[in-house]
This record gives sequence, structure tokens and C-alpha cells, in this order.
Amino acid sequence: MLQKLSVAGGMISLALMLISCSTAPPQAEVEPTKAPATETPAPTVVPTLDLPVEDFNQQMFEAIRNDDAEQVSLLIASGADIETEDPGTGATPLIIASYRGDVAVIETLFSAGADVNSTDRGGITPLMGAAQFGHAALISILLEAGADLETLSSSGYHQNALHFAAQKGHPEVVEALLNAGANVDALEDTHSTALMYGAYWGHTEVVEILLEHGADTTILDNGGHTAAEWADRRGFTEIAQLIGTTE
Repeated sequence: MLQKLSVAGGMISLALMLISCSTAPPQAEVEPTKAPATETPAPTVVPTLDLPVEDFNQQMFEAIRNDDAEQVSLLIASGADIETEDPGTGATPLIIASYRGDVAVIETLFSAGADVNSTDRGGITPLMGAAQFGHAALISILLEAGADLETLSSSGYHQNALHFAAQKGHPEVVEALLNAGANVDALEDTHSTALMYGAYWGHTEVVEILLEHGADTTILDNGGHTAAEWADRRGFTEIAQLIGTTE
């Protein structure tokens, strides 16, 4: 009898254990912790040191056209030639940079020893480039580095920086060049002055600045025309009158 009770009690205990296990709440699944997402930084263009110097030079022209002074500095340090010439025009990196007008690129090239009076195949210098494109902020930088104010191009009408600035209508550049000592009456190949260029193209403010700096209104070009006559013939009556009242 006792043995039967003992067996029965054991069976009851086992049953209770089984019931307890079957009714226990399930454990929540724990998701593995994910590492925080990180942004992949944009790749930096780093020149490969075993590239030929010609490839470095080409990359440098591209960096200059992108106004990327940091990349220009890196390429120079890697072996790019600062006096290499653009295959199409013969322009040096400094000349290309003068067209763009980025001061940081210009200063980077100067720190590497770039020639401020380098020329392309047409005799265009960095100062002429800056003058043509109206980069007045570059004028003082180029002049401090030794740019020649009166150099004439070897192509076209053999113009200097002042002629280009007057022709393109950049009064701030004209002012900067004159303040630096440029000859207001310098002549190019057709015996034309900056005043004639300003009058011919109808740039009133340029003409006013040139007159304020004492431009000679009586000079005749190779065709026998004065600046006032050119302005009149081109329909810029007010400029013609302005020049006439200064004579």
C-alpha cells in the first residue's frame, strides 16, 4: 500500500512538472545588435606615383579647370611639371589659371615657382589672360610676382593687357593696370590705343577711366581715325561726345 502511494505521488509530481513546463511563457527572441551604419567617404583622387609625368600634367590641367588648388598642389608634389604646355594652345598651367581667376590656384602655382611671364603660342601671358576675363583681383597678385605690364602678344593685333581689358570692357581691370603704371597711350599693331578699343566697343565706363588717366584723344590709328571718330561711326554718340568734350 505504501509502495503504491509512493509511486502514485511520484507520478503526480512528474505530471505537475510537465504542466508547469508546458504553460511557461515563451522567451522573447532577442535580435542581434546591428553595428551603426557609417557613411562611406567620397574617394579622394590621389595620383598614382608610378604614372608617367605626362599623365600628372594632364591631371593638373584638369584640376586647374576645376579650380581645385589642393589637387594641383598634390600633383605638383607628385611630379607634375608646372611649366608644361597645353597641347592645343601651348598655354602653361599659370596661363590657364589666369583665365579661370581662382586666387588659390594661382598662389599654389607661384609657390611652386611658376613663371609669371610665360606665354602661349600666341604670346598671351597670365596678365593678359586675367585682363581678358576681367579678373581684377589677380592683377595685383600677378604684378607683385613680376608680371610685365607692357608686353605685347605675338598674334592678332599685338595687344597688351590694357588693350585686352579695354576691348573686353573690364573697368576694374583697366583701373588696376593704370594705377600700377601701365602706359595709357600704348600702341598695338594697328596704332590703336586702349581708348580706341573702349570707344569702338562702346564701353563707356572704360572710356571714362582712360580719360581720367589722361588718355590722348588725338592719336590716329593706321586708318587715320581717332577714338571719337570710331565711337561716332559705331553709333556710340554719347561716348563720342564724352571724348570730344575732353579734347
